[in-house]
Amino acid sequence: MAPKSFQIRWFFWMLVAGVAWVSSAEENQVRQYNYGDNGQTIWMWNCDWINNDIAQKPSSADQCGGVCIAYPNCNHFTWTNGVCYMKRAKLPTETRRVNGICGWVLSRAHWSS
Repeated sequence: MAPKSFQIRWFFWMLVAGVAWVSSAEENQVRQYNYGDNGQTIWMWNCDWINNDIAQKPSSADQCGGVCIAYPNCNHFTWTNGVCYMKRAKLPTETRRVNGICGWVLSRAHWSS
């Protein structure tokens, strides 16, 4: 597991990247981060992590974080149209997807592959 100071720096830069993405969005909408799976995941609406799929499984939106947690190599996930896409990447690329959700597993947030 990465040192706490690294995790804090990583989280700070992810927030900065999130703010930059929000400020460049066509809609003037504030990004809302949500905690799930008893605080083990963070997720948000209307996004998708593109590429880096390692597996997929039918699920409901509220189960997708838990599906990722159960898959040891999964460090982030996207849910859309009834399917949870488990992903692994150092730095995921986000794009807008209406009614999709994307998120990550906090304990695996170092994005190592």
